[in-house]
Amino acid sequence: MAKNLRKFANLQFLNTVDLALMRRLLERHAAALHGFDGSVFDQGPEKAREALRAYFQGPDGDRPEGLIADLFRIAELGNAQGLELLLEAARRRGVAIAPASKREEEKQEPKQVALRCFLDHPQVFNEASDLLSVATMSAPVELRGADVGLQAHTDRRALAAFEREAKRLFEADLRGSYCRVGCYHDNDRLILIVTHGTPLKTTEVIEDGMDRVVSFREIARAVLSYDAGSGRLEIGRIAKARCDEFADIFARCLIGKPGFFSRPDAKKLYTLAPAERSGFGFRIAHAFDPAVRKVTIFEAEVQHVGLDRRTGRTRVYQRLILRDPSGDALASLCQHMPGIRFGPDWQLSRLGIEVEIDSGTTKPDRVRVMLNPPAVAKFKRHRHEHRIFEILHHNGLVYGRDARPTAVAAE
Repeated sequence: MAKNLRKFANLQFLNTVDLALMRRLLERHAAALHGFDGSVFDQGPEKAREALRAYFQGPDGDRPEGLIADLFRIAELGNAQGLELLLEAARRRGVAIAPASKREEEKQEPKQVALRCFLDHPQVFNEASDLLSVATMSAPVELRGADVGLQAHTDRRALAAFEREAKRLFEADLRGSYCRVGCYHDNDRLILIVTHGTPLKTTEVIEDGMDRVVSFREIARAVLSYDAGSGRLEIGRIAKARCDEFADIFARCLIGKPGFFSRPDAKKLYTLAPAERSGFGFRIAHAFDPAVRKVTIFEAEVQHVGLDRRTGRTRVYQRLILRDPSGDALASLCQHMPGIRFGPDWQLSRLGIEVEIDSGTTKPDRVRVMLNPPAVAKFKRHRHEHRIFEILHHNGLVYGRDARPTAVAAE
């Protein structure tokens, strides 16, 4: 934690930060500041920056926990990705955070923008902070509902009911009674950010030269994302043991359909059947999307399965994972095991796919997708989520009523 804090409050930042903003941030914690005299801001920029450098590069115990918590929240959005989220949130709320003049442009560095929004536009900041949880979610639990086209209700009464039920589960897991639900719409998707506490932590801190014990809960954010058009619900940053319960709460409180995500095939989402049918020559088709430069398969996993005569169940007897930096893992697998064929005995169990997407520069964006049927498609779901799912759909790798029955690549 201390290392990350120093990365944010580094010398470059302390030498360039808007001193008026930094003064306001520190004044929020004036009663708990020890080892820093706020009057130094009245003694000129050089004196103020020298004092800031000494304070933030000094012992960790000198800074109040409230200030550390603020700085960590600001640090999360103090980068290029955070700046994009802040700008999106500002546009939605009609708030102008663009520079007012040429002189102000130098203060548009992401950390400075995050600090200013934290102080001047807390609603914008909180929304961007919430949506960061979506942007950094990589492996959500996915569930397919019993039908498509059912819109979720997001009126005050429905959201309050969801919040009460979510709070009950967090309390049962000893995460405290705090629970706040943020509701956002991203094109056709409904996104709920559920802010809650974590298990209680107790630690020793130093204050006024004395050690004392403090207890606290850190903030965590769960994410639920629902697409009515496909009837799919994504749940992230929640213990997997609780995901089915949260899905049922969502179905009861917001859709009005108890058991909507409880069907036996609710987690049957992805398939590698097209690749197994095509064999080791399977390729990911992407010519339909001109923005996609290249799609390669950098990893493949196969497993040898058979019937266990003792238990009567199918079991895995052998598993082989092959990674190929050149991006043709299936062909490499064929060379290493020329005798195997996909069928009842040998099954393709996982594919690692890398997608290169035109970013408008010489260097493309690269998204790595780990496809592990029937329920896992692991990748960072931020800017290119829709495009990735279009590729999976187009190649028949998505199972269900909205998937293509036959992969284009297999044809």
